[in-house]
Amino acid sequence: MHTANSIMMNAPKLRIFEVAADLEKWPTFLPHYRYINYLQRGANRNVVKMAARRGNIPVSWVSEELIDRDKYEVRFRHLKAWTKGMEVVWTFVEQPSGVLVSIAHDLHFRIPPLSPIAEPIIGGFFIGYVANQTLKHMKAYVEGLPRRSAAGEPNQSRGSEAEADA
Repeated sequence: MHTANSIMMNAPKLRIFEVAADLEKWPTFLPHYRYINYLQRGANRNVVKMAARRGNIPVSWVSEELIDRDKYEVRFRHLKAWTKGMEVVWTFVEQPSGVLVSIAHDLHFRIPPLSPIAEPIIGGFFIGYVANQTLKHMKAYVEGLPRRSAAGEPNQSRGSEAEADA
């Protein structure tokens, strides 16, 4: 199973990347996320239990998060539940009209005879919906933040705003 979701965001690439990597804050601006609990925490690697809703249906999973600041990628590997073994990659690509933020999910379902039934349900019904909601609400959040310099301070001039967007 392979699914991909993307959206164009109009905010600095570094800001979008940092917001995507900072799972602890997700439930504050992603209304479909119920909670994120850290099981292990590090600078570039975390293990988290994530819980969201697909409509009224609660879903949860445990993931390892890897933050690659050199490549501007946030990667997840699902460690438990129906999606165990799923690889998720967030990418951030600057375009003339903004930053294209994409989430790709790849899963080889562990029970091959059930794959034709499970993959459309897991991929289309759950993952596609949750990923689209995540991108939509993250876009609104990052585009609503005041522009800041790379140091995190509000810009005092147009020159520093241009530098922050670089």
